[in-house]
Amino acid sequence: MSKPRKTVKRPEDPALRQAAEGFALIAAVLREDATHAGAWAGLSGAQSRTLALLAQAPSGMRLSEIAGRLGVSTASASETVGGLVRRGFALRGKDPQDRRAVRFTAGPRVSPWGRTLHSAGLHESLGELPASDSTALQRILVRLIVSLQRLGRIQVARACVNCRFFRPEAHPRKALPHHCDYVDKPFADGALRVSCPEFEVAGSGTALANQARWLQTG
Repeated sequence: MSKPRKTVKRPEDPALRQAAEGFALIAAVLREDATHAGAWAGLSGAQSRTLALLAQAPSGMRLSEIAGRLGVSTASASETVGGLVRRGFALRGKDPQDRRAVRFTAGPRVSPWGRTLHSAGLHESLGELPASDSTALQRILVRLIVSLQRLGRIQVARACVNCRFFRPEAHPRKALPHHCDYVDKPFADGALRVSCPEFEVAGSGTALANQARWLQTG
C-alpha cells in the first residue's frame, strides 16, 4: 500500500498577500457606501447591494442568482429580498422561462439612485486614474472574474466576456478591436463591462472560445 502523499505548502507570495489586502480595503469601502446609500430609507447594506444588482438586471434575477452574487446563503438572500418586496423596492413575479420559478425585479422606488448604490464612493478615485491605468484595471478585473468563474467561486457574471453579443478581436490591430453586436459598435478593453443591463448569456462553448481569444491579446 502506497504511503499518502504529503502536502507541500508553498511559500506565500508577499505581492499576492498585499493585493488581497488591497481588495479587502476596497470591499470595505463598497460595503460602507451601500449602507450609507440606503440609510435614508432605512435599508441595510445587503438590501442596498441587492437593489444595485436588480437595477442592472431589467429582466430580473432568481433568488439563487442574487445569493450567488452577494456571496450569501439562499435563506439569507430570501430574507433580504423579502424585506424589499414588502416595502415596494422590489417586485416578485413569475419567470417566463420557468413558470414554477420566481424572478425579482427592481421596483419603481429604486430609480434612479439604485443604479449607483454600490459604487458612489469609488467614482472619484477611479476618475483620477490616467486612461492607461483605467484600461489596465478593467482588463485585470475581467481576468480575475474569468478565473473565479472557472474555479466555481462566483456565478457567471453579466460581463462582456460571457455575453452572446461580444466578439473579441473582431477588428484586429485597431484602436477599438472588439465589437458589441447589441449596439453594433466597436470598443476597446477600457470599455469592457463586468455588469451590463443588456447582457444575454452566451453558450458555454462560445463563451469559453471568446474568453480564450480575448486572453490571448493581453
